[in-house]
Amino acid sequence: MPDPVVFVVDDDAAVRDSLKFVLSAADYRVETFASGEEFLERWRHDRAGCLLADMNLPDMSGANLAGMLKGRVANLSIILMTGKGGRRSRAMADRLGAFYIEKPFIHDCLLATVRGAMASHADGSASATTHDG
Repeated sequence: MPDPVVFVVDDDAAVRDSLKFVLSAADYRVETFASGEEFLERWRHDRAGCLLADMNLPDMSGANLAGMLKGRVANLSIILMTGKGGRRSRAMADRLGAFYIEKPFIHDCLLATVRGAMASHADGSASATTHDG
């Protein structure tokens, strides 16, 4: 099986490019998508890894995307990120069993969240964590 991939879904090209740069520098394989629909069209169910999705996408929310995948996909951990955080966003991520991170975040927080998500996938645990910027 190929190495796990971090699938970045964000409608902002600058954010996608920045995340790809940071994650690639930390030796993660990264694929980027401009929308939830593009991710669903191109992603194959046998591809393991971590979905890093913005909660505010133009075509569907990151939470809706996570909800579509929850329970159907065992090989994909989910991290929801938002620049408009709060208790409601955190609660939604918790209900979905997703990790949660607020933008803007420092690189170390991003990498710690991705490591945690990848580790939870590897050991089968479903506990999610929250990182604030």
